[in-house]
Amino acid sequence: MEEADGLKARIRRFLAWWAGELLALLPRAWARALGLGRDRLRVVVSATQAAFAIEGAGAERELGVVALGGEAAGDRALRTTDDVLREIDPASCEAVVLLAADRALRRELAIPRVPEADLRRTVAQEVERYTPFRAEQVYLFFALDPQKSDERTMAVAIAIAPRRFVDPVVDALVAAGAERRAVRIGIIGIDALLDAEGNPAALASSESLAVPRPLRWALAAVCVLALTAIAAPAVRLAVARAPLAERAAQTQAKAEEVRRLLDQVEKLSQGLDTIVRAKAEAPSVVRVLDRITALLPDDTYLDQFNVVGREIEIEGTTRASAALVRLLESTPMFEKVSYVAPVTRDPVSGAERFHFSIQFAGRKAAP
Repeated sequence: MEEADGLKARIRRFLAWWAGELLALLPRAWARALGLGRDRLRVVVSATQAAFAIEGAGAERELGVVALGGEAAGDRALRTTDDVLREIDPASCEAVVLLAADRALRRELAIPRVPEADLRRTVAQEVERYTPFRAEQVYLFFALDPQKSDERTMAVAIAIAPRRFVDPVVDALVAAGAERRAVRIGIIGIDALLDAEGNPAALASSESLAVPRPLRWALAAVCVLALTAIAAPAVRLAVARAPLAERAAQTQAKAEEVRRLLDQVEKLSQGLDTIVRAKAEAPSVVRVLDRITALLPDDTYLDQFNVVGREIEIEGTTRASAALVRLLESTPMFEKVSYVAPVTRDPVSGAERFHFSIQFAGRKAAP
């Protein structure tokens, strides 16, 4: 029983949505003239007054002006909200409270990039840093500027409507019979609307349409015929696409396997190139030893000779270590000679004991 009631409710919601979409194609004045829509009660709040107007049946009519904060704004402002709304039924209207643009606070913020689901909460936190208001004291409108945003930050333009300007008018509408959850709040010049809780909202569309019963059944018949016309080709197409989908899945699996093997080959090739370059740039021990032997003077003797990567270490004795350094640095095979340990002199023979580190020049060395 509950499943049947739920199905009926879903069908009713779908038909109401479909009716709203079809009636949205009609000009707004025509829909109201046919009795298919609700009148809209618009209240514009400025510094000292609230101007009430009603939109309905293709026409707009001013209802009056109410002073705010006890300040008079002309003879019309002497009326109360009840006096202004006495000629209409607020409960049957869409109520929109719009704050004048000069009463709203506008800012541009740059915040760290966050998921869109957390954007409103993040902007609300930034409002308390860059404005004199707390988040619960304002109605917050914001829009993301993609052109000024980058990978790390998001540019957000915000507009703030202080509740102390708007809430007294909302309370007056509720006291006059309007439903608080149906009241929408906005700022002149900004398309977005919020509900009384500060959450994004829109004007009622399909739920507020009073569709006559004959028209409702006619729309339902149109819906059934349209669904039938749409579903039949879709079913035939689904049957025809089933074998193709299976072949496409198999082909995609093979393509993924080929792509994986190609990635492995590329990684192996990169590793081989690294090894070849390292081998080419590494010094040849035989060549280095031959070159050093040819350079060393007759009074120089080596005790140690080590090659580690591109660094060559030699240790021994010579008559003049400084001259030996200049001699080694004069050949293109070596880039730089450094002292690993201080030079010491043998008091008996007078020879200097040296320990040098020589940087191999690699490919820049002359053949």
